[in-house]
Amino acid sequence: MSLRQFSLIRDLPQFDPTADSVRYDEWWGQRLLDKRAAEPAYPFGFGLGYSRVEFSDPKIFMVGEQSAMEVTARNSGDRATATIAQAYAHDATSQVRVPIRRLVGFARVALEPEETKRVRIPLDLTALHHRVAPGEWTRRDGDWRMAVASHSRDTGTDTCAVF
Repeated sequence: MSLRQFSLIRDLPQFDPTADSVRYDEWWGQRLLDKRAAEPAYPFGFGLGYSRVEFSDPKIFMVGEQSAMEVTARNSGDRATATIAQAYAHDATSQVRVPIRRLVGFARVALEPEETKRVRIPLDLTALHHRVAPGEWTRRDGDWRMAVASHSRDTGTDTCAVF
């Protein structure tokens, strides 16, 4: 087993194959790797394409509980491609080393070479809530920012303030 394989095992949560049940907290999967600043082989949302798509000019639209984000997607390559524009939110006041990004929306976009399109991404901001009592949820405190990226570790577009 290589050193890299050992570090991957170390970065994962404990696993008991004889357990009858498992209780997950907020820190599991990609969020646990982000909290530990561990580098995954492929970050959450990673996909392979035939070209490079760049995102810019994000705008957020909020009307009551309905919200969406629009972003400009540009295929900067010489091949047609399709990608998933992923909207992530993170708390800018968080004390963890790597901001924990939460996927709050996504939309597929197909682009010809050098083509630019405006993409609308429906948002589900319930990922920013936490349970305060049985059946009662409220938005987490914080300075929430959003960006559109091609995967969870991509720095993506400039951020927009949400609330």
